[in-house]
Amino acid sequence: MVFFSQRKYSAFAGSYLPIQRLAAASGLAVLSQDCHMCLHAVYGPWFSLRGVLIFKEVKMKGGPSISPGLTQDVISEEGKRQLKAQCDKAVRSLGQEATQEWIELRRMASRLAGIDKRCWYSDEQISYHYGLNREALVADIKGA
Repeated sequence: MVFFSQRKYSAFAGSYLPIQRLAAASGLAVLSQDCHMCLHAVYGPWFSLRGVLIFKEVKMKGGPSISPGLTQDVISEEGKRQLKAQCDKAVRSLGQEATQEWIELRRMASRLAGIDKRCWYSDEQISYHYGLNREALVADIKGA
């Protein structure tokens, strides 16, 4: 079965798939209650949850392995307070200011979790995802 994160399902009372909870339950990532983002061990919050494949039965011999997610929250208590404060600030913000606050929340979570900057989205990717600037993404891909 295939479920997509951007689609509402009658099986979930007409709501969206609880994709973040599924990612946490599967061991892919930890769902931070402070910033409401999933944090992966390597990529931090710099990955997308677009869908879920559910198999009735899976038999694998060898084959590719999946990078393990975080098994526990690695952010200190002080870091969690900082994340919650930034998340609250982002929620209260409007317009372009809100966009910048959400980007800062993602960056802050990355710094606090020790995520390598090479895994962060580029400025062009951020421009695309937060501003829906397709041209910026195409330019970034061509430059890669």
